[in-house]
Amino acid sequence: MKNNYYFSIKKEEDWFSAFVPAFNITVVDESLEDLSIWIEEAIELAISVYNEEWKNIPLEDWNFTPSWKLSLRLPKNLHRQLHYIAKNQWVSVNQLILSKVAI
Repeated sequence: MKNNYYFSIKKEEDWFSAFVPAFNITVVDESLEDLSIWIEEAIELAISVYNEEWKNIPLEDWNFTPSWKLSLRLPKNLHRQLHYIAKNQWVSVNQLILSKVAI
C-alpha cells in the first residue's frame, strides 16, 4: 500500500469489512485480496475529496507498530486438546493455531 493509514479488518459471514478511522470510511468485499485494493482506492478518493474541499488531510500513521503478540486464555480441557492435536501433527500449539486462523 502506498498510504500508511491504520485500518482494521473484520471477517463477517461471507465477506470482509475494513474500517479506516482517519477518514471514517468502511470498505466491504467478499475477497480479502480485493479488499486491500478497495481500501487503497477509498483512501486515495478520500484524500482527493479532502484536497478539493480544502480540508486538512489526516496524518499518516508512520509510528504505528503492531505488537504481533496475542494473549489468549483457554480452558484447561481445550488447551489439552490443542496440545494433543499439535503433538500428533508434529507442530507446536502456536503453529497449529496459526494454521487454523490463517486466511
